[in-house]
Amino acid sequence: MPLITKNSLLLISLFLVPVIAGIFFVFLTPLYQGPDEQIHYATLKYRAESSNKNWPVEQVPADAFTNNGDDISSFHLSEEAIQLGKLSYFDEVKWQEENTLRFSDTTMGTLEGDLRANSYKHYIDKYPVNTSPNTSYYYWVTSALEQFFFTSNVVERFFVMRFFSFLLYFGTVAAAFLIARKLFASTLQQTLFAIIVALHPMLLATGTIVNIDIALIFGTSLFFLAALMLLDKPTLTNHLLALGALAIAFLGKAPGIAFLPVLAFIYLYLLQQKYQLRMKSLLWLTIFSGFAIAFLFFVLAPDSTLQTFLNLQNQSKFSNPVESITTYADKTLGIDTFRRTHTSYWGNFGWLDTKISEGILDTLLALEALGFLGIFFYFITRTVPDYFPKKSAIVLALGMMFFLQLAIRFYDWRVFDTFGKIIIGAPGRYFLPTLIPHLLVVITGLGYLFTKEKSQFTTLLKVLSLGMILLCLYSVFSVIIPRYYL
Repeated sequence: MPLITKNSLLLISLFLVPVIAGIFFVFLTPLYQGPDEQIHYATLKYRAESSNKNWPVEQVPADAFTNNGDDISSFHLSEEAIQLGKLSYFDEVKWQEENTLRFSDTTMGTLEGDLRANSYKHYIDKYPVNTSPNTSYYYWVTSALEQFFFTSNVVERFFVMRFFSFLLYFGTVAAAFLIARKLFASTLQQTLFAIIVALHPMLLATGTIVNIDIALIFGTSLFFLAALMLLDKPTLTNHLLALGALAIAFLGKAPGIAFLPVLAFIYLYLLQQKYQLRMKSLLWLTIFSGFAIAFLFFVLAPDSTLQTFLNLQNQSKFSNPVESITTYADKTLGIDTFRRTHTSYWGNFGWLDTKISEGILDTLLALEALGFLGIFFYFITRTVPDYFPKKSAIVLALGMMFFLQLAIRFYDWRVFDTFGKIIIGAPGRYFLPTLIPHLLVVITGLGYLFTKEKSQFTTLLKVLSLGMILLCLYSVFSVIIPRYYL
């Protein structure tokens, strides 16, 4: 019997691919060149500060504080956080596609010596603070890490936070593999699916910077896994896992609440399966569930989440909700806005100023369209080959995608309603939490259209995984490196 089996090699490769790719991306993206990365880092640093502010504080009137996006010194960050931005030429590179990083002729760059000597102030001394109002376990953990590594210099502490993001990215890939184990027949198919997820360029870019989006992505992947387990076997353990995963998603970022109605529908389905409820009873249960979900949201959600997500403190700029919604729809539901979201979902790096080519994006869009077309035929066919995921898993995936879209669009509309213009814009990374369900739907649809047996489906997964490998390599060597380093 060989010491290393084929399945062992597959699992080793599954471990090495996200580890190597993830660590590479941790160092590939320049400091602060992840969207709002400087604000996320400032937030965790602020929450790591002592509650006793025993240092001089300059208070600027709230109405007089203006954050000049072209000058990081105006952001009201700590001194060392500002100097970190200057070290990485944050102002010169962000949004300036023709500018690249500048490198010193010596081994020690400008400001680097002072930063490594830990000689700048750690704390924020200008108020109001320019930090995120969001509640997230990401900030809880990273602020504790900031305190633990307090004596290290700011560059080292910054990369500690990026490595925490990497751990959440790796956990997402691990969840993708466990999901695939429940849905696909062979270890090879399961590994190929997980690699497709792992090498998605925007997942890598988002999962290796300081941000709370990866916390929601990780929580969503756990919820998808737990929901599949609950549908398969509604045991007490699986009930607790589903509720726990939902809590992790919500505590990662507020849009995780979008999966509460998904869980409610799962319970309605389980009740229907067990008690064969009549349509009238099922309808009343659905209505009751809707009220219960709304009640739980208002009771359990932190005040900061309610204020941020519902935006209740601000007045509408429109005469009535109908005018607001129709104006919002007119501005956001066009082809151009869809393409912007689609681009930043697949590959628009940094501050959404470094995108992959239009030809590649069109190819990806065509594959997605074919996949959803295949899913349509998959559902209208009574029996499908047993090597495809069950229809219940696909319904769950589509439901998660729908409710996340609804939550993101609702928040985007509320901000639009109170400002009278598009502020958020629903960038593609907001929809990355349902990347695993999305890829599952597309792959299953393509498989239904183009394969007739299990071996052909495996071949399709090989082709798609190779395509994702090439897309990732293209993104690194033809897009990101030339943008920032050449």
